[in-house]
Amino acid sequence: DRFMLFQTIKATPRVMLNLGAGMILHDTYGMVNELMWTPGDGNHRFLLKQAYTSSSDRQALYQNIRAYLGSYRYYFGPLELYLEGTAGQFLDNDRGFSVELKRFFGDTAFSLFYKNSRTEARANVDREHVQVGGVQISIPLTPRRDMKPSVVQVKGSNEWSYAQETKIVAPGRSNDVNTSIGLDPQMGYNLERVYTNRDRLTEEYIRRHLPRLRDAYLTYRLKW
Repeated sequence: DRFMLFQTIKATPRVMLNLGAGMILHDTYGMVNELMWTPGDGNHRFLLKQAYTSSSDRQALYQNIRAYLGSYRYYFGPLELYLEGTAGQFLDNDRGFSVELKRFFGDTAFSLFYKNSRTEARANVDREHVQVGGVQISIPLTPRRDMKPSVVQVKGSNEWSYAQETKIVAPGRSNDVNTSIGLDPQMGYNLERVYTNRDRLTEEYIRRHLPRLRDAYLTYRLKW
């Protein structure tokens, strides 16, 4: 279903670059690249993302896609809230922005999101302005402790997400969700999940969760 190669570069202590290319889907090839800057204690994060896909199969879901996105995330420690805004051209070539408000409850994340985008004009289909609102829950599918690193390390997905959304329309109009907008080209191997622990590996977050770190140490220190 997917075969990709990734190379991550830590340019500076606060700047990371992730380059990925290969078979994105079984019928689609391309690349997905990320550049992340997390200044200071981690309350602010800037992310640039670029994706390109191509397919010779006319029935492929994503053909000749060019996505360019920039995002900014702010972490408000006292309430444990993440507020992130993303803007640019998304995976379906629609252009607009999205806003997400997220909070972790243990290792489970609950989010509210809003998307506002204009679709691409295609044959016999005009551009459409679409607004969507919804909720999402993300849970880990792995044990609390990973397999001990060795020559080979088997890992599962540390985040599985499920979302429900609805189209926002004027009174009296149908709000059927029949147009895809605001899709972020996010691979399973990315900077946020693999290198920053779902965007939690920052000084501010760690200082506020020292009891959880201590509990993990006391629980697993004798099992290594």
